[in-house]
This record gives sequence, C-alpha cells and structure tokens, in this order.
Amino acid sequence: MLSTVVLLLLALQESAAFATNADTPQCDWAKEDYLLSVEGMTCVARIPEPSDLLWYTTQFGTCSHFASSANGLLFTFDQSATASYTNVPYQKVFRPASTIVNSDMDRYENKSVSVLLLKEGGVQMYVGSVRSQDNTKGLLHGKRITEEDSTESDEVHDIPCVVNEVKKVSGQSASGFGMCTYDGKGGLSIDVINSLVYSGNGYYTDLDLSIFKNVNAAVYDVNQDYEVFKISEASASVVAGHSYYSTRSDTWTIDSGTPVAKKEYCSFFVDAFNWIDAVNDPNVINTAQALLTWGLRPLGAALRG
Repeated sequence: MLSTVVLLLLALQESAAFATNADTPQCDWAKEDYLLSVEGMTCVARIPEPSDLLWYTTQFGTCSHFASSANGLLFTFDQSATASYTNVPYQKVFRPASTIVNSDMDRYENKSVSVLLLKEGGVQMYVGSVRSQDNTKGLLHGKRITEEDSTESDEVHDIPCVVNEVKKVSGQSASGFGMCTYDGKGGLSIDVINSLVYSGNGYYTDLDLSIFKNVNAAVYDVNQDYEVFKISEASASVVAGHSYYSTRSDTWTIDSGTPVAKKEYCSFFVDAFNWIDAVNDPNVINTAQALLTWGLRPLGAALRG
C-alpha cells in the first residue's frame, strides 16, 4: 500500500512539473491530445468527426468570360483537375484520381470563391461570392484585385483558370498572387505581389496577411502536382512554411540526394481567420483557416508581360 502511495505522489509531482514547464505546448483540449515522444511533448489532433472538418478545394480547368468589372465577373467553368485539404489541426488531403467535368454553378452558392483567369494579355483575379444564373453561368460579386482589363466587355472562351472554394464561415479570408520559392528540403515561401483580405461575406478590409499563421496551406500547379504545408511565417509581404504532403518530385532532399531549389509565380487563397476564437482563447490554434497556392507557369509570363 505504501509503495502505491509513493508512486502516486511521484506521478502527481511529475504532473505538476509538466503543467508548469514553460516548454510544454498548450494544446486545444477540444480537438487535440498531448503526445510524449523522443522529441518532447507535442499536440496531436484527435480523430475528427465529419462535422469537425472544413474542406478547402482548388480546381483547375477552363473558363469563359462574358463580362467583368471592378466588382464582379460573369463566367462559366469546366473543371479538369481538383484537390482538397482540411482545416488545422487536421492534416487530411483528398486528391481524386479522376475528375468529372463540372459546369454546375449551383455548387458555388453560399461559399467564398476566388477566380484566377490566365488571359493572354495578363492575369485577372476576383474574390467574393457567386450567384448561379440558370445553373450554367456564375455571377461573382466582390472585388477584382488586379488592374483594370481592357477586355472586360469582351466574350472570351477557353481561358485557363483556377476556381477556389470553401464553405462560408465567420472570419477573414484572403486571396492574391506572388513568387513561390521551393528550397528542395520541404520548405516553401511566397513573396507576395498582390493580396486582399476580406470577410466571409465578401467585404474587403485593410488587414494584411500577417493574421494568417499556424495554418495549413496547399500548392497546386499546372502539372497537377499538389503540395500541402503548414504556415510558420506570415506578414504583409511573405508567407512561408514546411510541407507535410507532396506529389511533386524533389520536394524533400531524400528524393534526389541533393536539394533542388526552384521558383514559380503562384496564386493563393486564404480562408478564414476567426477573431472571436483568437480573442476569447489565445492558446487555441487558429482553426478554420487555410492558404491555397497554385504554381502557375503562365502566370509568370503574364506578369512579366
């Protein structure tokens, strides 16, 4: 009996020391458990319920442009590739082997959407919400974050484009584009050229990208390679992190033995930072937010032109 009491006291002392250790991470008890490994104590996500997951989806295909302005875009979309991942703290990725071409605009209603058009004369990017017109055309109402386009009134078909979507949530989202740098060791950084932070309902704000940190992010390029990472650095001019999933060769040094660095222009999509969670509990990792980035080679040529 005495030995049992001694062991219990020792366990309580260790527990108290653990609780007061400044190096101990502060896990989100609603979604995470503590895990002790050789590297120390870490937070791990519990197996989530379907309702815990918020999926962020990027789709590549061709768009038809019918009309546009500083506040909207009338378009159609034929999808040829897609990939999705989940909100933090979860790290689930879904990338189907085949995709059915989808031109149904009803699916984008009640979601936050961004559209990137890779026109021959330059890049056009819009963010906001979409209303379906007869389930064929979509009317995006929000804001254009690129310069005015001289072809706004022209009807143009078969434009390479990216459509990004996520269920509307309360909080702040963002879209933009910049230069992506891959270090060949799993690291990724984005030098931001242009961006816009806006609410879940499409109203834009004066905030910058510095509010988006410790969130999941994804890279998708025209070769249909997909890479997911967690953001460790976020400012008005730079977003950076380290990958945990990739279909791209030479993402990590082990792929070829030596790091292979590369640079590409890319676009990104962030949704959504929740101010209520951050203010009420500063120890909770900011959930329901993510960054989608796409390395698009035509974007580089368009920006240089």
